[in-house]
Amino acid sequence: MKQTYAVESEGATLVYDTWGAGMALILIPGAGGDSSVFEELATLLAEHFQVITFDRRCNARSSGDRTRHMDIAQQARDVVGILKAAGHERAIVFGNSGGGNIALQLAADHPQYVAALLVHEPPVISLLPDAAEWIEFYDYVLRVFRERDARTAVMLLATIFVGFDRPVVGGIGQEKDRAFLFEHEVPANAHFDPNLDAIRKAEIPTALLVGALSGNAYYARSCPILAEKLGCPCVTVPGNHLAFKLDPEPFAVALRECIAQLYSATGS
Repeated sequence: MKQTYAVESEGATLVYDTWGAGMALILIPGAGGDSSVFEELATLLAEHFQVITFDRRCNARSSGDRTRHMDIAQQARDVVGILKAAGHERAIVFGNSGGGNIALQLAADHPQYVAALLVHEPPVISLLPDAAEWIEFYDYVLRVFRERDARTAVMLLATIFVGFDRPVVGGIGQEKDRAFLFEHEVPANAHFDPNLDAIRKAEIPTALLVGALSGNAYYARSCPILAEKLGCPCVTVPGNHLAFKLDPEPFAVALRECIAQLYSATGS
């Protein structure tokens, strides 16, 4: 059964949900910061973990200062605040897309709270050989948003996703939050540069997850690069960038297997 709570964190009210009991597994959403994308996945995993989902600050049910650019370090501190409020000292951390960037920041800044780290297709442009082209693309998306409207920018952003039968729109946050997404979140993620030395030093059991249908998408190409730099496995999981929402059952099975393998490999 889902239970809903709220916690204050650095001037924002963060709304979070819990399912089940046991070891904490927190799921960090990407673009648009809307936890509803994890509803079915959380239900499937609640038999094995206490699953925690939350709306990131300035998105969906959570509040925050919408005049400021997204601060990925602050977003990581938000995760710590939610874990403490939920009564956990550590959690298995899963992050998708921009939520994967937050998970990497959390591991670098607050490793004591991370029992295991699973990062699904993080858009770490800085590591790509064609990084300049992708920075230019996201600058163009921002100009389109400013000169036209959020819907046009969403449709442009949807063109980069690989492995979908139709354009991705529903996975890019709620319509009311898209102005914040393009003005304040997209630039932060486009220029994100993870502290790989700190993450390596933390020695957290880690896996990069890449979708079987994601092909040569830039966010998929970042996975083996990150895995090599961190000295961790890069695991192929079912589906595309939003498989946890579009086809949650096989994704839940794969996620549980990844967690089990990480714990088995480390003796945890």
